[in-house]
Formats: sequence, structure tokens, C-alpha cells
Amino acid sequence: MTSSSSPRPPIRLAGPIPFALLLTALLPGAGTAQDAFGSAVAVTGPGEVAVLKPGAVRGPAQAQLFRRVAGGWTPDGALPMLGGGFPGETLTPVVSASADGSAVLLGAGDPAGALAGHLYLRDGAGWRGAGRIPVDPGTPPPAGLPATGLDMGTLLALMGPPPRIGILDGEGRRMAVAGGALGGTRVRILTRPGTDWTAELDLEVPEEARRAGLGGALAFDGNRILAGAPGLAQGGGGLLWAQSGPDGRWTLAGRFAADSLQRDGSLGQAVALAGGEALLGAPGLDQVLRYGSDQSEGWVLLGVLEGGSRPDGRTAAYGAALAASADLLAVGAPRAREGRGEVVVYRREGEAGWTLSARLAPEDLRPGDGFGSALALGHGHLVVGAPGAWGGQGRAAVFDLDAPGSLPAWLEAGEPLERSVGEARPCAGGEAGGFACHGVDLVSFLPLSAMGAEPGGRVSDIWGWTDPETGREYVLAGRTAGLAVLDITEPGNPVFVGLLPANPSSARDIKVYRDHAFFTGDGAGDHGLLVFDLTRLRGVDPAAMPATFEPDARYDQVASAHNLIVDTESGFAYTVGTNTGGRSCGGGLHMIDIHDPLNPTFAGCFTDTEGLIWSGRTHDAQCTVYRGPDEAYRGRQICFAANETAMRIVDVTDKANPVAISAMSHPGTAYVHQGWLTEDQRYLYVNDELDEIVGTSERTRTLIWDVAELDDPILVGEHLGPDQATDHNLYIRGNRAYLANYQAGLRILDISDPEAPVEIGFFDTTPYGPNPPGFGGGAWTAFPFFDSGLVVVSSINEGIFVLKPRPILP
Repeated sequence: MTSSSSPRPPIRLAGPIPFALLLTALLPGAGTAQDAFGSAVAVTGPGEVAVLKPGAVRGPAQAQLFRRVAGGWTPDGALPMLGGGFPGETLTPVVSASADGSAVLLGAGDPAGALAGHLYLRDGAGWRGAGRIPVDPGTPPPAGLPATGLDMGTLLALMGPPPRIGILDGEGRRMAVAGGALGGTRVRILTRPGTDWTAELDLEVPEEARRAGLGGALAFDGNRILAGAPGLAQGGGGLLWAQSGPDGRWTLAGRFAADSLQRDGSLGQAVALAGGEALLGAPGLDQVLRYGSDQSEGWVLLGVLEGGSRPDGRTAAYGAALAASADLLAVGAPRAREGRGEVVVYRREGEAGWTLSARLAPEDLRPGDGFGSALALGHGHLVVGAPGAWGGQGRAAVFDLDAPGSLPAWLEAGEPLERSVGEARPCAGGEAGGFACHGVDLVSFLPLSAMGAEPGGRVSDIWGWTDPETGREYVLAGRTAGLAVLDITEPGNPVFVGLLPANPSSARDIKVYRDHAFFTGDGAGDHGLLVFDLTRLRGVDPAAMPATFEPDARYDQVASAHNLIVDTESGFAYTVGTNTGGRSCGGGLHMIDIHDPLNPTFAGCFTDTEGLIWSGRTHDAQCTVYRGPDEAYRGRQICFAANETAMRIVDVTDKANPVAISAMSHPGTAYVHQGWLTEDQRYLYVNDELDEIVGTSERTRTLIWDVAELDDPILVGEHLGPDQATDHNLYIRGNRAYLANYQAGLRILDISDPEAPVEIGFFDTTPYGPNPPGFGGGAWTAFPFFDSGLVVVSSINEGIFVLKPRPILP
């Protein structure tokens, strides 16, 4: 039976959540996994630059400002989404500044397709928000998303190229918009003669250009607007342009496609205007094409700048980004040198055109940094974005063009957190060691760097193990590079014991059975289920720490898996979300007999009809020998499986013939993520990972199901948190529930009355500002099962927190 009753209905959408939005949020690599600082850059004035941080991992999505001071550059504030944004709103990779530095625009997108960006105007030494800019001046962006605003059409449009926006005059009163949320069908110039925006130019583009990537780049010189269309001509690319006549009227003057180029040339991915020339990047061919205007023929090819051949045959994406002034041209090649990237600078030499001036490729770049992905020129400075640096956290560099050969100044989104060891830091006055808290003391904190992680590394799931012989307590942490082991027996001084390397993965799961750790990796290729004998930790020489371990066994019937469940009483493990190879069981419950931990054997499958990413996929589960109030199932092995669109209860006692008992879906279901039983197995607490993001819940929501009758679960309550942070994993011990709520960190609920829980403590592991919805940063798991009473929290980009909730909380 499916129950949909709810004592306090949250905000609902009319109809199901569109698959496109959920796909963007949930598929591996979709969305913004990291902050991507440096995705767009701008020079906002003499000695002033802005760098976009579209991700909300370490603080809100915003453009961060920097000012030149004696000895370097210093942070100088930020430009966030005005009003804090609304569900589904994002910043697109655009930061555009007016020539005189009086205005800055941040590109933006929203599920309703109504928003073009956020405008800021200079106000003395600072900036003031001048409002959201609508794509269609006749339809201002909504204050919030209406129930009818989310539909497949607008969401599919958003999955295309974002609008590219240029501020066109010194006062920021004219701008251009093309493509993106417009569906790639229009070119507009918006004018703000007063307080309202009107369309000075509103042209429909030819049918063949509508899905050709129009708006991939935009340029304007007062009389002409150029819109790159890299998808024209089967990917060869091209350009559309409009121009104004003597009477000031605009017309769509024409287009040209790169018919003579290869199919993957992507001409028009970047465009610039300089000295009457139109410069078009063709990164698929490592070329920049120079065009001059001709009144009779439109544009005439003047020449080609070549990025150079590559010995491996791959492109360097030379021409993916351009920045030009009257006498300088910078060309980004973000895939050069194994993705480290480089920037080629040219200087105009009269009729000779552009001559090579410099190649910029700092020595400390790493593969994947993407240096040159974004460029800006002005006031004697060149700003270069490297959004892939540090695992996607991103960096940006500023070059002083008046000092050729000088080293760049690196700009970063924020300083890494320092370790906290030694004496505990009690929570007092709402703070402990710089972290917001209530009723939870900070015992210690180890940043990822103290666990041997490279910049950009992550930590995901954790579990704990207490050595039955020595009583020592260990944290088993899933790091990007493998399984990290920490000894927290002296909780104020945790010790990094060592690492068991494995195929890289940003999402691991770990469980323990009979003193053996079992762990997985999602999206990790042929990873398998790895087994490590934890008793080996007794023999590690402290002088050799951190040690490097090898697995003791590998179960090869699965390749990658998203999550792992172990029923320690029955001796069975279950991988779920299994992918990339092996016996996937359709992504459902892959059952493994682990009675002999070093010889796991396949036991069976359960593939459901529920699912969202694909039918039958289970995201997580709790499997247990049932001892709850339903006498019909006592003593049987029962799994409570979070199957994305429903929580499914399954009898898995007979592994060859598992039986689905019932399914639970709640009002406003977005993505049923994980759940945990109370100790008497009467209630099941469930989290929905996407309801705050898509707007079906106004605040963090925990759902409470009465499962006294397994075939007739009833939704009896919900707990709403204080903010909109997305909830992730939760566990229950005694009369407390321990929630890891991403940006809001650890939240502790008193569940003495299971149907009316009350929050009694918290510890925010991300001290960067508000706690918005979204994932990719913040608390992943809070492990509360150590006998010492410690609660250990993994925070994705920060590290491991050892915390001590107070016995009696006010």
C-alpha cells in the first residue's frame, strides 16, 4: 500500500518532477560537482578584477572581487545572486563588465527560462544590486518559481548553451542576449532608459541555427552584434550577425557557416571584435579565424592564426576563449599539455596583423586544470581562469602586461581550513573553533591535506571500527584515492594510519563485518568490492605511518557500485546502484554471502520496478534481521530500499526468490535517497535528496513512516529543518537521529517522541555563509556508533570532524 497522507503539507509542484532536472542533478559528472572558480573572469576597473564561482560548494555561487594592493591582490567582496536566487537558479559562465567599470553583469539561468542575469552598478567604492534582468522585458522574472514553471520544454532549453551577455555601454544600460534559455532562437539587445528594460533589438534567427549552439559567444562594437553558433554546419560552426543602419534600426544581416571546415571545428565557440576585425575561435581545429567587414560581401576571411599541431593528434582547444583590445589578443588553449592549458598572446603590428608576443603556461599547472578556459583583458592586466584546478575548485591568474615575463598572481576562492587538534573546543556562544554550533563540541578536525589528499581531493562516506582486542577506535574514510584509516583512540589527536589505494572515485561506501572492511567506488571502472582485514592495523609501525595497504580480497562480480549495505547478523552484503560492468542486478540489490569475509560469493538479485535514473535502481538501503512489531515478518531478513521514487520494503530471506512487500511514496517526492529504522523498528526516518532543490519542500525535510505493519506503512509526520540545506545520510542511535545535511552539517534530533522530533543540536562543517540547497559540498555522513559517544562527520571538501554531543542539551 502507498500512503500519501501528511499532517503538514509542504510546497508542492503540480505534477511530477521533470526528469531533465533530476538527470542534471544525479548522473555522474552532471551539474557542478565543484565550485569551478575561474569559469568566467572580468576586469572591472584599474586594479580590480572579478572571478566567477558558479558552484556553491565552499560558500554561495557568486563572483568574487579582488583588488590590487601593495605586494599583490586581496579579496574585496563578492557579487552574489540577488535575493539569494530561487530553486533551480544557477550562474552561467558569464561575467561582463562595462568599459568604464561602472557596471557588472552575472549571467544566470533558471528553470522557467525567464532570467538573463544579475546587474550590479558601481556605488562609490562598492557595488549595489540593480536587479535581475529578464530575457523578455515583457515578462519579468518571477519572484519565485510557480508550480507551472517547471516543465520539460524549459528544462531541455536550459540544458543547452547558456545565454552569453554583454554590457554594451559605459552605464550598463544596454546589453545583448542570445541563445541558452531562449532556446537558441533569438538575438536581443536590451535597453534600460529608465528603471525598466525594453527590447531595442529582438530578432528571430533562421531555423537551422536554432539548435546550433547560438549564443555560445557574443561580441558587440556599437553597430554590429556577433553571435557565435558552434553547432552550425554539422559542428563546423559559424556566425550570425545583426547590424544597425543609419536610422538606428537593427536587422539580422546574415549568417555564414564554416562549410569548408571539418565537422568538429566548432567555429564561433568564442568571438571577439578588435579594430574592425571579427575574431572567431575554432577550437576543434586549433585555429582562430580573422574576418574583416566588406559592405558588399559582409565578412571576408583575412587570415588564420594556428595553434600548432599536436603529436598525439588531439586538439589543444586553441580558440576556446578569446579576449581582445585594440592592440592585444589573448587566445586560450585549455586542453593543451594534457589539459594543463596555456594562453597565447599576440600584439597587433600594423598591416602585418597579429604577431606572437608570448606563451603563458605557468609551471605549477596540473593535468585537467584547464588554464585558458576564460580570459579578460583591461587596464594593463590579463586575467586567466583555470576552473578545473584542484579537482574543480578552480583558480585564476592575473598577469601584469606592463611587466613582461613576471610571474602571475594567483587568485583563489578561499583559504583552506586549518587542522584543529590538541585541546577540545567547546561550543560556546554559538561557535567552536570557527564553526557554528549548538550543544556539540569540536574535539578535533583533520583537513583532507592532513590525510594525504591532493588539492581537490574529496572525502565521502565513512564507517567506524573498534578493535575488540585493543579497544582502539578507527575511522574508515572513503577518499577520492582510496580507503583512508584514522586512529581516533586519542580523539583530540587523530592519527592518519594509512591508505588502501583504489581506482579514483568521488563517492565510496564502507561497511564492516567480522573485523573486515568492505568498500566500493562509484564510477570507478573495474573497481570491485574490496575487502581489508582490519586486524592488520595492530601490526602497523607508528614510525611507518601513513602506511600503504593492499586489499586482502576482491569480489569481482560487480565493477562500480554507488552504495554498500551489510547486515552483520545474517552475514550478507548488498551493493546497489551497481554500474560499469559485472552483474549489475539492474542497479538493484546485488546480494553477496560474506560469511567467509575473504571469499564473498554471489547470492541473488532483487530488481524493482521503481526508479528514476533507470527503472529498478536502488540508491541505498538498510537490511536487517527483522524484530519489529509486525509478527508476520519477525526473524526474516528485510531490506528497506530507497529506490529513488519510492521506499520499497523487500523480504530477502530467500535470496533466490526475494519478495516485494510494499512501497512508500510521499507527497512532493523528488528523490528518495536513504532511510534508517528506529531501534525498536517501529518507525522509518527517510530523506529526500532533491525536494529542497526542486522546490517541493520549503526547508530541509525528514519524513517519518510508521512501519508497524510492513505491508501497510503510514506517513505519520515530517520534521522541517531551519533552512533549505539538502539532506543526505541519517542514522539513529537510541533516542537521537544524526543527520548529515550537506551545507548545514550535522543536525541532531531528539526522537523520544518519534512522530514529533525536535532538533537539539548542530555543528556546521562549512563555515562559508548560508546553507543553501544543493550537493557537492558539506557533510556526507555522521557516524554515531562508537562506544565512546563520539560522532565523526565527513565533510566532502573539508575533511574529518570528531565531535562530542553534550549529554544534556539545553
